[in-house]
Amino acid sequence: MTDNFAASAIGCKKYKRPEDCQTLANLCVLNLYDQVSEPCKYLNKLKKEASPTEAWNQGIPNIEYLRTESFLPKKYLTTSLTDEKGFNFTLKPEVFLHESKDQLTFYLAQYHLNGTFLGFTELSSQLSICEMTYDDVKVMRRFGTIIKSDCSIHLDDLKVSIDGDQKKDANTFFEVFLEDSDGVLIDIPIIITNWDNGKKPTAEEPNKSLPNYDHDLIRDEWRMVRRFFTIDTISGIKDSKTEPSYVRWAQNLEFKIQMDMTK
Repeated sequence: MTDNFAASAIGCKKYKRPEDCQTLANLCVLNLYDQVSEPCKYLNKLKKEASPTEAWNQGIPNIEYLRTESFLPKKYLTTSLTDEKGFNFTLKPEVFLHESKDQLTFYLAQYHLNGTFLGFTELSSQLSICEMTYDDVKVMRRFGTIIKSDCSIHLDDLKVSIDGDQKKDANTFFEVFLEDSDGVLIDIPIIITNWDNGKKPTAEEPNKSLPNYDHDLIRDEWRMVRRFFTIDTISGIKDSKTEPSYVRWAQNLEFKIQMDMTK
């Protein structure tokens, strides 16, 4: 991972290669957005040194939401998010107009660790480690329904072998988008519940280092991001001849859609 960081940092900064910038972003994601990790620190440094236009042209990805950032286009908001504390937002009703009003269509942008963009694909069962049927996917996309899919998997089935065999979608990085009635893709904020901000917990605030711990209610302290992974089998590999000393996977994934009861 150290070699990947050095190569991607040089390639992004010196040679302005978009793939290297994407790799740098992926390494930050693998560190769960730890702001003291080298990939995240260097990515933030590059973003600060470049104007938004320069960053876009150079291919420096924006994988986190700023505290003051409106993370949805203004045409979808009843109010603009400019308050540095405010994450509250309301989608206008026309966002959810669709051929079938109870069906929501999501798309995934997918990236390889090496920064290669793998394209967009409609969301089905890609984010589930467990097998899902066609009917399971249909229910999952229907507004107002709940589906639970759980399973037991042998740890060896998640590990990447020396010859490179691995579980489908392992070490793939995702961003989620909602398709509106005009076919426009709206990026969806992601909350990593065990994200650690490095702050020391206190008796009064035992969860001070975990601002996303309470994800059932909208909180000003939430830290929202764009990119994530579901299975990581490479962080624990020390060299190319050894199997990983550990693997990581998303234990719980939830899509939460809340109606605005004031409308």
